[in-house]
Amino acid sequence: MNNQMENRRMRICLWLVRILQKYKRMTLDDIRRQWMASDFSGGIELRRKTFIEYRRATEDLLSMEIACDRRTNEYYIALRDDSQIADWLISSFSISDLVREQQDVRDRILLDAPPAGIEHFDLIVDAFRNGYALEMTYQKFTDSEPYTCHIEPYCLKHDHQRWYLLARKDHRPHLQTFALDRIHSLEARRDVPFTPEADFSPRGHFADSFGIYVGQQLPADIRIRAYGVGRDYLRTAPLHPTQREHIFSDEISDFTLRCRPTRDLMLHLLSQGADIEVMEPDSFREELAQEAQKVAARYATAFANK
Repeated sequence: MNNQMENRRMRICLWLVRILQKYKRMTLDDIRRQWMASDFSGGIELRRKTFIEYRRATEDLLSMEIACDRRTNEYYIALRDDSQIADWLISSFSISDLVREQQDVRDRILLDAPPAGIEHFDLIVDAFRNGYALEMTYQKFTDSEPYTCHIEPYCLKHDHQRWYLLARKDHRPHLQTFALDRIHSLEARRDVPFTPEADFSPRGHFADSFGIYVGQQLPADIRIRAYGVGRDYLRTAPLHPTQREHIFSDEISDFTLRCRPTRDLMLHLLSQGADIEVMEPDSFREELAQEAQKVAARYATAFANK
């Protein structure tokens, strides 16, 4: 099967999931009507045999079970795994499909620029699958020149509109994260086999972290006080799976979570301004206070020089 046919099959599987998510339960006749209205049909009706093939492909590719209620002959999404990849694919397809079909309003749908560095995806995923190391030329924001190193790739992670590669650099004992948009070049080292340790878990590695940085800090019990709309922000965009809310009044709530008090968490909390306040632990609260004072001092200097 060539790439064009594989791409078409994937798009049809995503389309099938999307309409089942939208309508919840559908008979084959319902699906056929949606099929005839789509770009996929070409005016040709969806045969039962073809539908069954796409149904099975959807289960294989997206780890979703499309079940049938024999009492009503309605199809629905019954089970799925906890992978976020399918959600990404469905979301991306839905947006691209909408923009393609609604040409007259496409200039009113504003999107962020796609993350840079995705041209390295194929090679990194191939290294995962076939078990080999990579040679990377990389440049940090703080470095004036790039450097070349040997890396052993562990996993990819998306965070705040950037893709990162978790890897071991030059056989060092600890794992590091590298932004894909800072990679100048990446080459396969198929002569250097590498497979992560059998007990390594990507989810486990980041389980106690807010974002992509693990750092040296141990997980801590963090208490955050939220005021007014700050409560709504934390309710709708939880910082961590362990987050819990404790309501004090109509305007104030405390949120508790257990994770590493890393710098990226600190900067994210500061971005919410006065709507939230870290109460515990004292060391993390002090760290935020010092950073806030630096910001205030910079603005005070700017106004003083006017």
